[in-house]
Amino acid sequence: GKINNALKFDGSDVVKLGNITQINGAGKLTLAAWIKRAAAGSLVLLGKQASNQDVAIEAWSDGNIYFQMSKGSDTYGKLALNDTAWHHVAMVFDGAQTGNANRLKAYVDGTQKTLSFTGTVGTTTTTSTTTFNIGKVGSDYSKGQIDDTWLFTRALSQSEVQDLAQ
Repeated sequence: GKINNALKFDGSDVVKLGNITQINGAGKLTLAAWIKRAAAGSLVLLGKQASNQDVAIEAWSDGNIYFQMSKGSDTYGKLALNDTAWHHVAMVFDGAQTGNANRLKAYVDGTQKTLSFTGTVGTTTTTSTTTFNIGKVGSDYSKGQIDDTWLFTRALSQSEVQDLAQ
């Protein structure tokens, strides 16, 4: 994005990465990317989703960004962000912690944000073998840009997330 090499999504295309077995049933995970909506309310999606079996970051049409960590029931943290600027977003999951706010953290442009939670964040990610996608989650497609996507099987520290956002 910063140097004009981002993937541009028009609402009909996707990059399919397949089943990433290392994140199935993981106790720790970090998903991060640079995202840019095409217009306010445009979808920008990355991750995997299958009937409440989610690991995803979803910039949704309601103006919120959802940090999905579902394993049998719809579980997520969300925050409001609906502009068309480039933003670095990161979701850090650590199932060894207690309470939603400690297990699931969200960062925007390197700064930790307070999430509004629905459901109880579990101790591991879903074991679903659903394809991990950039530009599509479930049956919904992105309209915007995604760049520099990172997926780690560990919970990055705040300083490590800040380094990615540089």
